[in-house]
Amino acid sequence: DLAEGHRITEPDIWARRPGNGEIPGYRFDDVIGKSLTRAVRRNEQLKWSDLVP
Repeated sequence: DLAEGHRITEPDIWARRPGNGEIPGYRFDDVIGKSLTRAVRRNEQLKWSDLVP
């Protein structure tokens, strides 16, 4: 689980199949370094609204 405010690092996330989430796997690099706006549980799909712009 990741806490609110946590800065996303590469080991924190992975792309899973099928790719039907809001953030496609090819945008992986755009997520790295972003901070979370809320706590996220393990294996929960991220949404753009979960990330500080």
